[in-house]
Amino acid sequence: MSDARDLETLLSIARQQEAGRNGSESAQISAIRILANAGGALPIADLISRYGVSSQTIALLCDEEQHTDKRRKVRARLGEVDGVPVVWLTASGHQASGKSRGFEIRPTSDSLGHALGPSRLAKWIEPLAPTLNPHGVELSVTWGPSCQAFSRRTEALAWARLKTQADQTGDVGVLTGGLIPDALLIERRPVTEQGSQMFESAWKRKPFDRDEIAETVVAVEVQNATRQASDPLRSKVDAWSSAVENLKVASIVLWIVEPNACKVLASLGVGDPVRRPGQIFISSGTVGLGGELFAVPGPRWWVLDVPRLAPSP
Repeated sequence: MSDARDLETLLSIARQQEAGRNGSESAQISAIRILANAGGALPIADLISRYGVSSQTIALLCDEEQHTDKRRKVRARLGEVDGVPVVWLTASGHQASGKSRGFEIRPTSDSLGHALGPSRLAKWIEPLAPTLNPHGVELSVTWGPSCQAFSRRTEALAWARLKTQADQTGDVGVLTGGLIPDALLIERRPVTEQGSQMFESAWKRKPFDRDEIAETVVAVEVQNATRQASDPLRSKVDAWSSAVENLKVASIVLWIVEPNACKVLASLGVGDPVRRPGQIFISSGTVGLGGELFAVPGPRWWVLDVPRLAPSP
């Protein structure tokens, strides 16, 4: 009797192999798009823990030995910056993202500082919990998929508003493309008279409704030395003004800045409660992101006045 496999068996094996290849390619394309949306580079820990990309997918993306076909070049690379493992897109990776065309740019200490901003802010906030929790106040920082979901909601609300109201100035129309913050800081307070008073003490205004007491959304923008040279800051500030004042998708925008960016943003009205309500400053050095410690214009962020417990010996 022949040991040769029949045609149906061979076809079944071929289907399984093709499904495996397609699944792997789909996962790689998803990872490429995540990297493209993040500016082309991310720490590996964030890519795995925040975005759910598997270590196997990252390895396949970056393993040059997997790309023996010269027509298909490697789409991402691995490296370390200041001891932090990082993955970034090559020019082929940018092209494969379908959303951007760009050159391969190896991350620097400066650009990595921006990518690590949300996690460093979260770490800086952690010691405040023992002081705030007894009062029923919780602070948390989220980024990655949460910020993309925030952007999709902003886009949907903008389109819904345009269907019912005229937008002669284009203030709402500018949000139909979405608006992705670097992070979201979520404040939660008890929906009581005390919670309302705590909100008013923090933000120097009454809450719009009970929902804003229960969950106050603070959009975080990290404007460090790398980004300030290339970002169109006026359009970004205008977009956040509309998001806060018109759609109310966030209560506050917290700009984490270094001196040069602070100067430009202040000239655009950030930090002025009259020109740009709800947009405030904090220096990057103050909240553990590195950079300078310096005085910023405008209202003081209430979190800075919360006592920080000394770490245990």
